[in-house]
Amino acid sequence: MTSYKNNINTIPEVNTLKLQWIIIFCILIGSAVHSQTSLEQSNNVFSGEKFVTVQGLGINSLGEFKESWESASGFYLGYGIIYSDKGSLVFQTGYVNFKPNENAGLEDGSIFRMIPLMVGGRYYITMDRFRPFLLAMNGFNFIRQDWARADSALTTTSWQYNFQVGLGLDIFLFSNLQLELAAKYNSHLLDPPKPYNITGLEYSIGLVWRLSPARKD
Repeated sequence: MTSYKNNINTIPEVNTLKLQWIIIFCILIGSAVHSQTSLEQSNNVFSGEKFVTVQGLGINSLGEFKESWESASGFYLGYGIIYSDKGSLVFQTGYVNFKPNENAGLEDGSIFRMIPLMVGGRYYITMDRFRPFLLAMNGFNFIRQDWARADSALTTTSWQYNFQVGLGLDIFLFSNLQLELAAKYNSHLLDPPKPYNITGLEYSIGLVWRLSPARKD
């Protein structure tokens, strides 16, 4: 297997697979906007609850990527609407900054940062004070790399597909405020044919502020 360290300075080219992902993402965005408009006009909406989220996150890298970038921290900002007694639509962005592995030989000041733009959903197992849920998100990362080591260096920016799946728990603190906990597996593709994609286990904690009160019936 070719080492991540030897191939990280290969800049991915726009190919057919990337174009397919871009088309899929555009369709998802269009469908999401249409769904939200339709939901707001429907009389069968569970509650129409709208909410915003603020989360702090940490990532433990996995696989070959961990050889160069061992962990990350950052935050997410999100907006969502609960459209049924089991589901919600969520839009999310944020900022993620990776920490170099001390054994990778990267020079001081080396950076690997991402700005994610994602859309996805949640499936709520119950809709009580404690709301456990399953989640799936996908979208694109704007990635900036600027690093150097003894045998190579790279300064570049790119857009790459990403997805994450996991589970979480919302806990009502007050009528319009919730504590949110989540754990996810994520994969942020650098170059789909290669084995050194950015994979990791992500954990987050944050707050959910409800813009409209929960329906009590």
